Amino acid sequence: MTTVNISNYDGKNVVWTGSSWAMNSAPSEFLVGYGIDSTEQKMGSVMLFHNSIANVIALPYKCNIEEAHLVLVPNNNEGNGPVNSRITGGLEGGSWNTIAAYQASRGTVVGGANNNYITTIQVTWDNIPTQTAQVAHNSPDIKTVIQKLVNQVGWNINYNIPIYWDDHEARGTQLSFHRRRAKTYNLSPPVVLSVTYVSYPTDPLLRVVGIARNFATGVTGKVGKYQL
Repeated sequence: MTTVNISNYDGKNVVWTGSSWAMNSAPSEFLVGYGIDSTEQKMGSVMLFHNSIANVIALPYKCNIEEAHLVLVPNNNEGNGPVNSRITGGLEGGSWNTIAAYQASRGTVVGGANNNYITTIQVTWDNIPTQTAQVAHNSPDIKTVIQKLVNQVGWNINYNIPIYWDDHEARGTQLSFHRRRAKTYNLSPPVVLSVTYVSYPTDPLLRVVGIARNFATGVTGKVGKYQL
């Protein structure tokens, strides 16, 4: 198995202002929930992780995802609740440069025409625990979301790994400062995508050999889990 911690990213924050959706760049902070006042409702973020570490592909095509988490580090305490959210993957073809592009990509929950550019699988993260400043907090396991992304035809080092973390549905408490965040502190990244995976050759015959070897050596006995 291989574990990668991907911290090279870009991103955006999106809020409902009470009359429209609005966006701001978020290279150093990601937010979910309800902010300072009614101009910061239904907050959420898209995190665009780059599929490379030191110019080497981070997550190979059709690798088998064993475990995956967002690792979030806030710069201060956040304790009001409950704060609820969903984590969704963004499919190839999506775009996030403008609020209109974000809406088209994130889908109907923010006024987009359809949900063609998001994974049908979402991970619910409700009642997010109180956050302590400068302490890392893990999301629930999002391996099912990441698996959908790496299985896309043509997946390669040039793809982004877009992860939405939001409460655009307003399922959490809609009161001031009922939010959770990840924010840079002392130049440390506010969020890391940590993924553990197993990779086999895509050629069917080589995959049979690789799986058989791992089964024989006890690395994994999940032969029926892999598509040959």
